[in-house]
Amino acid sequence: MNVILIILDTLRADYVGCYGNRWIRTTNMDRLASEGFVFDEAYAEGCPTIQARRALWTGRRTFPFRDHKVVPGDALNLQPGWMPLHDEDFCLSEMLRDAGYVTSYITDTPHMFKPGMNFRRGFMTYEFIRGQGGDYLHTGYRLPGERSACASYAERDRQLQGRHKAVSRALRDWEADCMAPQVFTAGMRWLEHNYGVEKFFLVLDSFDPHEPWDPPEYYRRLYSREELLERPYELISPRDKQITEENILSNRAGHAGEITMLDRWLGHFMESVELMGLLENTLICLLSDHGTMLGDHGMMHKGPDGLFRGVVRVPMMVRHPAGAGAGRRCQALVYNMDLVSTILEFSGVEPHERVQASSLAPLVRGETDKARDFVTSGYNSFVYYHDAEWDYSEHRAEGPKHLFAWRTDPEERSNLVNERPDVVKDIKARIAGEVGPTPPFDVDGWPPPTDYATRFHAIR
Repeated sequence: MNVILIILDTLRADYVGCYGNRWIRTTNMDRLASEGFVFDEAYAEGCPTIQARRALWTGRRTFPFRDHKVVPGDALNLQPGWMPLHDEDFCLSEMLRDAGYVTSYITDTPHMFKPGMNFRRGFMTYEFIRGQGGDYLHTGYRLPGERSACASYAERDRQLQGRHKAVSRALRDWEADCMAPQVFTAGMRWLEHNYGVEKFFLVLDSFDPHEPWDPPEYYRRLYSREELLERPYELISPRDKQITEENILSNRAGHAGEITMLDRWLGHFMESVELMGLLENTLICLLSDHGTMLGDHGMMHKGPDGLFRGVVRVPMMVRHPAGAGAGRRCQALVYNMDLVSTILEFSGVEPHERVQASSLAPLVRGETDKARDFVTSGYNSFVYYHDAEWDYSEHRAEGPKHLFAWRTDPEERSNLVNERPDVVKDIKARIAGEVGPTPPFDVDGWPPPTDYATRFHAIR
């Protein structure tokens, strides 16, 4: 049996049609969900990007980040858990490769191919698609009206600030030049080149719909008021205290447009899978690494202090070629990393002894409807907890931040953290029982503190 794993970045579950969204077009994700098994309560065990992928690569927890080491070369490494794979870990790609699979990785997620991150382990081939986000693809820009090159690293940094979208658009002639289309096109090309391979493991890791949310205008027009289209899209800082309704609507429209564009090209890829006859012998898994805030609780984008359900809950679905679980879904609390053990079980491959994840195959086959009583996650010094009744977060040094009875208060309007100390006490005990002591860290947000540059360059 072949395996295709599709990873999307910054897609929250409630922005997908099969998870109840009624205003964003996600036709192809919804079709995949209807043919597969949907996990309604899937959560990232650690945030953000690298933490989630470390868990997906190894089937091991990253939170509570006790193993974190600051290493030179990546500014984001100051965030706990944002670090290369451990040498002693054994990756899903390595386990499948050793079982005879042809393994390949295609991604435009720039953090995955930074020097020293080592996420290509176990892949016989890998394709890094350049130009996403703040990827340092060029030393100088070639924007309309500008022809100056960068004389230094510092000048390149200065020019980069706030202009990712301008650089990205300057390199586009057609929709196919956008990043998600490039990823799925590369996936289709790989399938053609490897048609007839006995069994393969293909990972498509798309950085979209991560910000900046600047798809072609016709996608934004699907979701935006006309007067908002007259102004250029503006990427709002997560800590901007002056967020307006227009900011929120503009960012939501851009994000929704990018989701629909991605979904369209996912459909092209799935059409290739179907035309090549691969649906009958290929396990297809799709999930996101984390979500984002889009005006919820007065916040934009993700951040440790925004560790709410919209960030930690992710869409996750599995389509089995034999139809196991087709058209069904479950409310069981599961982690993103559980896909590792699930893929291994369906592939008939024994997991390495270091794998901690639980296989979700019994859920898919209908043998059980429960996985665990609660889930926990982390983002820098913030800790998240969720169970069948409560949604909770705390700062390891400052204490509890929010407590919502999410089933009766789905929009999380009533914070009960001061009214229910009994519940808080019980939750804290559960967190400690699952992950042990979680140390506080001194980097609690992004952008980093004002002394960041001094601290970072001191370790180089």
